[in-house]
Amino acid sequence: MGGRSEKGKWDQVEEMRFLLYEGPIQMAMINRNVEQLEADLKRFYSGYLKGIERRKIWWKGVNKEELRKTAEHLHDFPPRVIIRMDGNKTLWYVKLHGQKIRRIYHN
Repeated sequence: MGGRSEKGKWDQVEEMRFLLYEGPIQMAMINRNVEQLEADLKRFYSGYLKGIERRKIWWKGVNKEELRKTAEHLHDFPPRVIIRMDGNKTLWYVKLHGQKIRRIYHN
């Protein structure tokens, strides 16, 4: 997965980044209970999957099948969100199933 998309533009890259990293970090910000986070993430991905067919507005060139497969995989193997503190700065890391831990630069 490459870098960020053009500023202010939502596309396949941004949606995938949301599914893989930003969504799980947002859930972790709301609920810092690690055991509860996995259940919350399963609900998050389940809701996303239900919403794919109801969604009316998409960007040009959307690959719904890629989004669906990614969300299904993440539902079955929810990401682990790791929070570390560096002084008063919060550092966010996400560990996806079968991949190395990755630092996410979250605003």
